[in-house]
Amino acid sequence: MVWKDEARLAYALEVAGGVGTWDWDLKSDLIYANQRFATLFGVDPIVASTTGAPSAAYISAIHPEDQHIVVDATQAAIASMGPYVVEFRLPQKDGEDLWIYALGHAYCDPDGVASRFPGAAMDITQRKNTEVELKIARDKATSILESITDGFLALDRSFCVSYVNKAGEQILAARREDLVGKSIWEAYPEIVGTELEEKYRQVAREKVALEFQWLFKEWKRWFSIKTSPTTEGGISVYFRDVTEERAHELELKRANRELEEFAFLVSHDLQEPLRAVNIYTQLLMKRITGDPDARGFGDLIQQSVTRMETLIRDLLTYSRVAQREEEPQGIADLSDSLAEALSVLKSPIEESGATITATPLPTVLGDTKQLAHVFQNLLSNAIKYRKKYGSLEIRVWAYLEESRWIVGVKDNGVGFDQQYAERIFGLFKRLHGVEYPGTGLGLAICQRVIERYGGRIWAESTVGEGATFYFELPRVG
Repeated sequence: MVWKDEARLAYALEVAGGVGTWDWDLKSDLIYANQRFATLFGVDPIVASTTGAPSAAYISAIHPEDQHIVVDATQAAIASMGPYVVEFRLPQKDGEDLWIYALGHAYCDPDGVASRFPGAAMDITQRKNTEVELKIARDKATSILESITDGFLALDRSFCVSYVNKAGEQILAARREDLVGKSIWEAYPEIVGTELEEKYRQVAREKVALEFQWLFKEWKRWFSIKTSPTTEGGISVYFRDVTEERAHELELKRANRELEEFAFLVSHDLQEPLRAVNIYTQLLMKRITGDPDARGFGDLIQQSVTRMETLIRDLLTYSRVAQREEEPQGIADLSDSLAEALSVLKSPIEESGATITATPLPTVLGDTKQLAHVFQNLLSNAIKYRKKYGSLEIRVWAYLEESRWIVGVKDNGVGFDQQYAERIFGLFKRLHGVEYPGTGLGLAICQRVIERYGGRIWAESTVGEGATFYFELPRVG
C-alpha cells in the first residue's frame, strides 16, 4: 500500500510539471528513472527505466559546486531514514544551468537496512531567475534610496520600521540598527496622537498617497513628508527637514509685502507731483496765446507727464503681479478673460477698424482678470503695431496638447525679426522707435502672469508678415 501511495505521488508530481521521478535501489546502487529525469542527467532512458544506472552517473551530471550539497543531503536522509529536500544546478549544453528542486525519502527493509530511496524532481529555473531579478531590483532600489538626499522610511503593516536609508539616519540623528524592528510609535512616542500619526494611519487604511508639511514640536523642526501605501500593506515615507526653507519663505513673503507697500507708496508719491505739473502746465498754456513755441513746449510737457503716468501705472501692475505669489491658484474661463479685454479695448478696436475672430476658449488654471490683462496687452500690441495700409485682422484660438492648453493670438501687422523673440519679454524692451508709443512693460507683465500659473509664453514672427503670440497653461481636471 505504501508503494502504491508513493507511485501515485510520483505520478502526480510528474503530471503537474515535475522534471521526473526516480527510485533508487540502495542495495544495488542502481537508480531507476523515467525518461525525462534520465535525459536531463545524460543517462540512457532505456537503461534508466529497465536495468537502472549507478548513482555516480547521476551525481556526475550535477554542477561541480553543488555535488557535495546533494551528497551530504542524501547521506543525511539515508542515515535518518527521513525526508530528502535539496536544490542544485544541472549544467546544459547551451552553457545555461537548470535549477532542480528534488524531494524524496529513504526507506528500510524489514531487517532495518536502508533499501529504497524514491523521489521526484522539478525544474525551478524560472523561479530562481525571478529571485535573482528581484534581488537585482532590490539592490538597485536600495542603491538609489541610499544615494538620495531625502530621508526614507519603510514601515510594515504594523508600522514597524523595516528599512531606513542613510539620509534618514542623518535627519533623524539615529542609527538604522536602533530603528529597524521597532514600531514608529515606539521609536518616536512624541508623534502618538498627533496629526502625523493620523496621516500615516490614513495612508495605510485608505490606500492613498499624501503629501504634507508637519511641525515636530519637540524638535522645533518642520518636515516635508510624502507617503504612499505599499502592496504589502505598509507605507513608504520620504521626508526632509524644511525648517530653513520655511524661514526663508516667511522672510521672502515679508519682504514681498514690504515691497508691495513700497510700490504703492512710491506710485502715489510720484503721481501727485505729476498731476500738479500737468495742472499747472494747462493753466500756463491758457495764459499763453501768442507764443506758438511756448504752447509747443507745453504740449511736450503734457506728453511727457502722460507717458510718465503710464509708466508708473504699468510698473505698479507688474509689481502687483510679481508680489502675489501666495495667492492660491483658481480656475479661469479664457472666454470671459477675452471678453473683458475686448470691452476695455472697445474704442481702440473701433478706431483701428480691426477684425477680431475667436474660437471657443477653454478653462485653465489661473485668474480670469489677470489673464484678461494678458489678452489686453497682446491685442493692444497688435493694434499698435498694425500696418499703415490694409485692414487689421486678429485671430484667437486654442488647442489641447497633452495636459496643457495652447492659446494663440495672431495678427497681420508689421511683425518683427525672430531673433528678438525672447528679448521683447524683458523689462522696458522695445523693438520699435518713438512712432509707436509704449513703456516696454506690457509683454513682461504677460510673461509674469503666465509663469505664475505654471505656463510659458513665446512669439513667432516675420518682418512685414505679422506676429503670433502663444501661451500655454495647465488644463483643469
